Amino acid sequence: MNPPRSLFPELPPAGHALLRLVDSCRAPAHLRSLRAAHARLLFLLRLPSHPASAAVRVKLIQAYAACAALPAARAVLYASPDRTTVFFNVLLRGLTAASLHRDALLLFASMRPQGHACFPDHYTYPLALKSCAATDGLVLGRQIHSSTARLGLDGNVFVAHSAISMYARCGRPDDAYQMFEEMQYRDVVSWNAMISGFAHAGLFGRAMDVFRELVALQCPKPDAGTMASILPSMGKARVEDIALLKGVFDEMRFKGLISWNAMLAVYTNNEMHVEAVELFMRMQKDGIEPDAVTLATVLPSCGEVSALSLGKRIHEVIKRRRMCSSMLLENALMDMYANCGCLKEARDVFDSMGTRDVVSWTSIISAYGRHGHGREAIDLFEKMCGQGLEPDSIAFVAILAACSHAVACITDSQHGYYLDNQQWRTIILANKLRVMEGKNYVNSSYYASFILSQIQANFQKDICLILGHQQGAVVLIMHFGLSFDRAVRHLALHFSNERHHERYGDEDRMECTNSGKWRWR
Repeated sequence: MNPPRSLFPELPPAGHALLRLVDSCRAPAHLRSLRAAHARLLFLLRLPSHPASAAVRVKLIQAYAACAALPAARAVLYASPDRTTVFFNVLLRGLTAASLHRDALLLFASMRPQGHACFPDHYTYPLALKSCAATDGLVLGRQIHSSTARLGLDGNVFVAHSAISMYARCGRPDDAYQMFEEMQYRDVVSWNAMISGFAHAGLFGRAMDVFRELVALQCPKPDAGTMASILPSMGKARVEDIALLKGVFDEMRFKGLISWNAMLAVYTNNEMHVEAVELFMRMQKDGIEPDAVTLATVLPSCGEVSALSLGKRIHEVIKRRRMCSSMLLENALMDMYANCGCLKEARDVFDSMGTRDVVSWTSIISAYGRHGHGREAIDLFEKMCGQGLEPDSIAFVAILAACSHAVACITDSQHGYYLDNQQWRTIILANKLRVMEGKNYVNSSYYASFILSQIQANFQKDICLILGHQQGAVVLIMHFGLSFDRAVRHLALHFSNERHHERYGDEDRMECTNSGKWRWR
């Protein structure tokens, strides 16, 4: 039996071993081995005119790009005397994969002076259009699209898909849809590009319309890319749309991990937690190996339906596969244990984390608050702020909820909040609680703050008044130039029960009795 023919018959046996080593270098950790193999290959291919030189250089560019050593990849490209379009395409792909889109566009622009051998082709233009989409380069994207039309490449499916995505991501979804409608042949990638484009533009209704049209046509069949494309539009989907997507999922002959994850995410996002857990069990029965995204998606559903045993099994899988370094998974584990009533296990996960973000702190604060440990939640909140982390709106909701359980613990301080550049910040104010004798206001020591969330001239957001220092709240309303709506008037009463309109010229609608109850006027 004859041995298989080598792709590089001109290379000596040592050269083939070096090429296999180059092909195996696909991560930054392999860079040292790649450089050694490169040096050895240069010694074997002493003359640039060696028959295998050009193909070996292409492989080296691919390997350096995969190892994120893009300067070395450029050096190999520009050291090649016989640069062709293939050389540029390989480096362009590496630059776009590394999200270095401006560098990719500069490389694309440098191809023209290289001569006819380096003229862009139907592989080059999609990469350039992808970089235009990523940099919001609509003007340059139009120019590149016009170039493809002059060259007769606009009918190429790869070019058309990239142009649709570029227009949609650059804020021109109608132009993208016009291109989509004018396509003579539309494969499933075309449909996916249009669905994804509408979803990226926030036009979820139109994305669902295109998805329904695709399903109704039955040709081409939706695939895993369709599932991933429609996912952003299924945040709060109608029951019939979820059933439609489930039908597509069930009809898929080969269900990859992306499809399973997408269906799980749809169930979780729409609070169909029982269905999510059942789908995960079915996934395990079918022998599909879950990844970190799968586990992070199903863990919230385990917590919501109190599936503690399944949650613990997932935790064991995470430990066995050494996935504990994933902050996404650790945060999901904390929430799951807290929802299942296992506060100690949630704290153990929190304490074992090497790195914690705001979500991590918010999860454990919320866990303590839900279990009635308001004092501990407040201590954790102060520690988070002390570490230089800036709380977001979700963190404030968690700590305010926890404060309702800490009324008896708070004796001499309160939290006050202020806005700086539309971002929440927090300070601990050394203000005494003003509890009037003979008055029983909300368990006699309840405190609160007036919160304004993301007030901007072009945003119409509701404001929330939490009972407490009403006078300060009213002053803050007037400071921001806000008018009193009905909800604010109902709550803007003084501790002394003075009529609101006597001081602020507005009519109150409710009053607080000595027993601490509100009544209508």
